[in-house]
Amino acid sequence: MILTHEHYVASFRGNEIQMHEYCQANTGSPLFAFQGSDFSYGDRFIEKCAKREVGASNLTRWKEVGINHHITTVVNDLATLSAAP
Repeated sequence: MILTHEHYVASFRGNEIQMHEYCQANTGSPLFAFQGSDFSYGDRFIEKCAKREVGASNLTRWKEVGINHHITTVVNDLATLSAAP
């Protein structure tokens, strides 16, 4: 799992127990980009992993989760780019 913040990037990799703990830390910390399970498929998976409703999965799934969150963020940023202040 790769998490980003305005000033840094954090990368986590571990066994199933560790991934559940990383997801719990991610959903509970204002430092990371987690925006709630309604924001994107990726955020929904992170929240479910934090609650242990799904397994920790594999590297392919974590790439999918991260890319989905990133693309959703970029699309939302672009949609508001020309909005009046």
